[in-house]
Amino acid sequence: MVDIPVSYSILEAEGSRHEARAVDLSAGGLRIAGGIEVPQGSNIELRFNLSSTQREILAQGRVIMSFFNGAEQRYEQGVAFAQIAQDDQTVIDEYVRAVARALKRAASS
Repeated sequence: MVDIPVSYSILEAEGSRHEARAVDLSAGGLRIAGGIEVPQGSNIELRFNLSSTQREILAQGRVIMSFFNGAEQRYEQGVAFAQIAQDDQTVIDEYVRAVARALKRAASS
């Protein structure tokens, strides 16, 4: 599990950017949580920074699931990356592996 600020815009809606949090992340996509519903099938542009790097990740993705999380009182969307630089995918993969190692170490302490 991660908690990363994400800025995104819905490509079909032209215009405003929205803020959310990435609560799950992989080299293939992410799950964002925020205050607005983004319909399944929407194409979005995402921007975020990983805490271990100053590099801004820019990607386009497609919403493959969208639901309201009643327990957390927020909307969540699963997004599959459709366009992302290979270097950015590599950075994400390395970040996810580092987080997993840190969690494993913490659990065994």
